[in-house]
Amino acid sequence: MEDRGERWLGSQPTLKMVDPISGLIEINGTQGFLQSGDVQLLQHFISLMPLGAKIAEVGSFLGLSGLLMARTLYLLGNYGAKIYCIDHWHGSIEHQSIEAVKDGRLFDIFMKNIHDSGLRAFIVPIRSDSVAAAQAFEDRCLDLIFIDGDHTFEGCYADLTAWYPKLKSGGIFLGHDCYPDVRRAVELFMKDKELCFTLFGVPPYCGYMYRLEDRASIL
Repeated sequence: MEDRGERWLGSQPTLKMVDPISGLIEINGTQGFLQSGDVQLLQHFISLMPLGAKIAEVGSFLGLSGLLMARTLYLLGNYGAKIYCIDHWHGSIEHQSIEAVKDGRLFDIFMKNIHDSGLRAFIVPIRSDSVAAAQAFEDRCLDLIFIDGDHTFEGCYADLTAWYPKLKSGGIFLGHDCYPDVRRAVELFMKDKELCFTLFGVPPYCGYMYRLEDRASIL
């Protein structure tokens, strides 16, 4: 019988819908809140990474998006790249009814998913508040940043403020779930920093994934 590691390292992962209302999906035994378009976008942007890329993911939940990115790095032979998965693993406000959150098992499940995948070498878990974790990274040191953590206005704005300076010139800054409170935070941050915004799509194709870019980089 094929194990989970063989599935992650082998054929194209198969997406299974777990809960259409919340958007919970499962790929190779790992669950997460992504749409099919999100999966394709993450794979696309990771394929653009230089050798030895440094990537930060803010909000890792059970590891699904991190594993999708790691798998792409593996298939492209980008073995020196690292994905820093930053999360406190207490669960977001909207996740408090999930049994694994109530039982305090999120981090243990995340680590099991990572270890079972065969992709552990790509992933560096950082169990911390995201703003505090950002202080450990030098400015302009990251090739890609993916923000999918606190979905409140205040929390999202704090994440954007803390992490955007860590992006290299020409790097890729992505975020997820850009609706009501997150959208307000993104719009204010864009105005403050004079950035350009791209929304890639809405459900059922895409989970409001977006990109922020310096205006000068696209003119």
